[in-house]
Amino acid sequence: MESVSKNIQAIISAEYMRDIFDCTVTGDPGQMPELTFSCSEERLVALQERVLGKTVLFTDWKEWTNDQIVKAYRSQYHVEEAFNQMKDTTHLSFRPLRHFTDTKIRVHAFYFVLVYTLAALLNKELEHMGHSVSINRMLDYVFVYTSQHREYLCSATVASLCVILIAKLGLGIIHL
Repeated sequence: MESVSKNIQAIISAEYMRDIFDCTVTGDPGQMPELTFSCSEERLVALQERVLGKTVLFTDWKEWTNDQIVKAYRSQYHVEEAFNQMKDTTHLSFRPLRHFTDTKIRVHAFYFVLVYTLAALLNKELEHMGHSVSINRMLDYVFVYTSQHREYLCSATVASLCVILIAKLGLGIIHL
């Protein structure tokens, strides 16, 4: 019975769980323990109104309205997805970095940002045309379209990428 009580205490030790749940373990030693629990609906509602689901946003953008601040906060996942995209070695990837001079590293970074921006713009255009597809899936088409040569996209020329994207938009079929 003591081990059951310890497990229950570990479960309800999370923040606010003790405020919501009442749990008791009863029984005689050597017998199957009996667990009795209840959830207080009134305490849950009070906790929701007082604490849960609240986020305080601080900003120094004084000219923004409250709606603009909330919208910017809720769209931060776009930036997080872009950073995750940088780590994806299958598609757009900043690495491997095969340059050693500062100038070449800067050019590599510029090409990466330029190609990622073009890919994101194409993705947005496709979405406006009613084609909801992730950037990775869209780039799968690009890789297949470039004769199955899976070279890092940053090393592809921006011009050929634009030609491929125009072809994919249905503005013409172009064979590379």
